[in-house]
Amino acid sequence: MSDKKGGVIINNELTDPLGNFVIDYLLSQTKETTYHDFKATLDISKNSNDFPKIIKDIYGFSNAGGGFLVLGVHENDHSDENIKGTFAKFGLSEDFKIDPASLQEKINSYFGDTPLNIGYTEFSRKFYGRERNFALIYIPPSPKILIPTEDGIYKDGNNEKKAFTKDI
Repeated sequence: MSDKKGGVIINNELTDPLGNFVIDYLLSQTKETTYHDFKATLDISKNSNDFPKIIKDIYGFSNAGGGFLVLGVHENDHSDENIKGTFAKFGLSEDFKIDPASLQEKINSYFGDTPLNIGYTEFSRKFYGRERNFALIYIPPSPKILIPTEDGIYKDGNNEKKAFTKDI
C-alpha cells in the first residue's frame, strides 16, 4: 500500500519514498540521522501518551526538508561501548496494524490549517532468521514553516512534560 508522495533523490535517482530501495536503505542503517529516526512502535489510540513526541519529530523533519520514521527498530541498550546507541531490527508485534487514514487524521489534528500529507506503508523483512513486520512513515518537506497550534503534552510517569510548545 505505497501511495507515492512526491519522490526522494538517492544517488541522483528519483525514488518512491515508500519503495523497496528506500526501505532497504533505511533498514541498513545502524544509527539515526538528521533525516530518519527509529521507533520501536507507534500507538495512535485516543489514550496514546507518546504521540506528541512523534509529532515533535514530524514537525522537525518537515521543517528541515523531510524525513522518515521507521517503526519496528529498537534501541540497543547493551552496555558494550562498541554497540551502544545502535539499533536492532526486532520488528513490530504480530498484531500491529495502523489505518493510514486514522494516522493521517491524528497527525493533522496537530497542524491546524496546514495539513501535512504523510506517506505510510507496512512491510516485512527477514532479520535474525525470521520474517519481521515493520512500518515506514514518510514526512514530506513543508512548503512553509510549520508551527504548533497547541502544546504537545505527554506524561512521563506522574509528571507532565512538553514535547513542543504552541506557536514556537
